[in-house]
Amino acid sequence: MLDLLATLRRAGTPYRLTPSELEQASLLSGGAISQRLERAEREGFVRRTRDERDRRVVHIELTSAGIAEVNRVVAELMRRESELLRPLTREERRVLEQLLRRWLSRFEPGG
Repeated sequence: MLDLLATLRRAGTPYRLTPSELEQASLLSGGAISQRLERAEREGFVRRTRDERDRRVVHIELTSAGIAEVNRVVAELMRRESELLRPLTREERRVLEQLLRRWLSRFEPGG
């Protein structure tokens, strides 16, 4: 579900997208989006709203609880990453970063 919440967060204020925009931005299937939306809505992290101009269009919007959840999870991930890197010197971290950038570039288009 974090992928759904984070995708909405990255969309910027007002943190809302249509289901098809969510599908494109997250690279999840429509079915996967639906499952995550149901759970996120039950937990109060998102709400569905109708477009004011075209009532057929539905927007999925992060609630304040959803924003807080994304912030909490990201902060925890950053804390864990810091712990993992703690044994490395500054130079070792720099070398690791270079190696990871090089490795990841192979997975990008034209890499």
